[in-house]
Amino acid sequence: MDQVLFTAFSALAVVAALLAVTRKNAVASACWLVAMFFGLAGVFVLQEAYFVATTQILVYAGAIMVLFLFVIMLLDLRSVELAAHSGPKLKFAGVVLAGVFLAAVLWALNDGRESLRGADRVGAVLRRPPVAAPVADPAGGAAPAVTTPAPETLVFEADGAAPAANRPEEGDAAEPGDRAWVATVVLDPAKPKETKRLRVTVGSDGAVALHLDASAVPVPAFAVDDRTRTGTLALPGAPEGTQLDLTVIRGGFEAAPGGGPEGSARGIGRSIFEHNLLPFEVASVLLTGAIFGAVVLTKRRLS
Repeated sequence: MDQVLFTAFSALAVVAALLAVTRKNAVASACWLVAMFFGLAGVFVLQEAYFVATTQILVYAGAIMVLFLFVIMLLDLRSVELAAHSGPKLKFAGVVLAGVFLAAVLWALNDGRESLRGADRVGAVLRRPPVAAPVADPAGGAAPAVTTPAPETLVFEADGAAPAANRPEEGDAAEPGDRAWVATVVLDPAKPKETKRLRVTVGSDGAVALHLDASAVPVPAFAVDDRTRTGTLALPGAPEGTQLDLTVIRGGFEAAPGGGPEGSARGIGRSIFEHNLLPFEVASVLLTGAIFGAVVLTKRRLS
């Protein structure tokens, strides 16, 4: 079902984008652009990036498109004015720019697929040992029964750059490429209020370090399958037989083992304001300048 929905939302986004750039009426193009935003939002929902999907609708389909429509109505371009600025040169320039943009997108996708630092993802499943629990016997007694608790999937949150103490070797300085994830884990089900912070650090060289609060945890022997590493370890302080299945994915576009990409508000905020602040501000200034420039150049005849 997910594949069917993904295909439907993707087809909606692609078709709406093509219609947006081929309509002669600017308002109709803007409406098709809104439809494309909704298609992209559906794709983000399927990827469990709910914050990004919500932003796609509230910010882009709402505020940004209102601004675009305001500019379109303010320009009030008529067919005669459009015909005066049309010609084979502009069409050729549009095709060339579209080709350059498509080549840049394909290059970025290929670079992200091949780069090992494109997007590290971490996931872990906690498997607890079987427990014996009394089961009522029809004869009036109680017979012990062994039950196996369901596996628990830990929820990791990106925790920015890793401090020096969490490097694979004590005393190493933290490097700019280091990334860390933190999850809260209950070691003993009999003590649900006693929680620990499990930190997984992936270095720029691919080295993995584990810490339970401030204590280092031995790294398991990973089984490597292309970019995916899987290993099983025992957590100190947990009941005997408790196992943690750890998965680390480096690069590529595979789904995150923890249930989805880091699409939370905190993850998006860290990505924008810690790692990509300058490109974000440059894009904002360029967009604002383009809007004002279009208004000034088009309405210059009124001055």
